[in-house]
Amino acid sequence: MARENPVVTHDSPRRVAGLTKKWWFGLVLALVIGAAAWFSPLLISLAKPSVQAVTQPTTAPPVEATLAENRLFYARLGIEVPMQVLSEANPMVYSDWNKFREALRGGVALSYDTKTFEESPLSFISGHSSDIYPHEFSSVFAPLNQAEPGDTISFRIEGKTYHFSVTEKMIITPKDVKKFESLQATDPAKQRIALVTCWPLLTSKNRLVVVAERSR
Repeated sequence: MARENPVVTHDSPRRVAGLTKKWWFGLVLALVIGAAAWFSPLLISLAKPSVQAVTQPTTAPPVEATLAENRLFYARLGIEVPMQVLSEANPMVYSDWNKFREALRGGVALSYDTKTFEESPLSFISGHSSDIYPHEFSSVFAPLNQAEPGDTISFRIEGKTYHFSVTEKMIITPKDVKKFESLQATDPAKQRIALVTCWPLLTSKNRLVVVAERSR
């Protein structure tokens, strides 16, 4: 008996094309669902009311008795977050960034290149505005663009409470080290902090910097 050739219908190419389209659709759908699951903590945190326009008046800073150790308070922007302390560390020094990456997963990082905070004329408080890796503090500094002169920033470290008043807000490119260094107060009776985060949101193009100072 002669072997019969398989019958090839005219719609076979259409079936193959249809299966290919379904396969690609499934792949794209899986990627979209995966991306949504990965970025959902960030998107949810960015949707919090604190990121929206702040219209309420500045809230008085917490009294010293209620300030918890190693926590940053920016009452008007609704920021209350654990603060990791990194002495003898500088966010502009590349070799120090392993310390910062670890610290920022637990809140914000207060850093200074002196042995104690009191000695430092300029300290940095770094935090994420929109970290692509999902964690609790991935957008803690997203509201910083709403900072205004006169706002109060408070924290307590080593048993002492500090209150700083915001003086200015600016955008600085990450490579402009001289600009960052120029933020230091010229008056030795003044001490400054600079809150720093990546800006615009979802990029690392520039740094949004909020400068605040206090009298020693």
